[in-house]
Amino acid sequence: MKIRINNEEVETEALTLADIAAEKRLADRGVAMAIGGEMVPRGEWAEREIKDGDDILILKAFAGG
Repeated sequence: MKIRINNEEVETEALTLADIAAEKRLADRGVAMAIGGEMVPRGEWAEREIKDGDDILILKAFAGG
C-alpha cells in the first residue's frame, strides 16, 4: 500500500503503526507518531491499523539549545 510518512510517499507492507516503527527501526523512547494529525499513544501503536493513503507523521525528540 502507499502511504505518506513525513510528507514523503512510501510503499509499505506494514499493517499497524508498530509495524511502521519496526520498519523504520525507531527508538523505544523519544518518538511520537500521528495519523492525519491525530497523535497516537505508543501503547496503541500495535492496534492502530494503517490504510492506503494515510498521512503519518513521525516526530523524534532531540536535545539542544
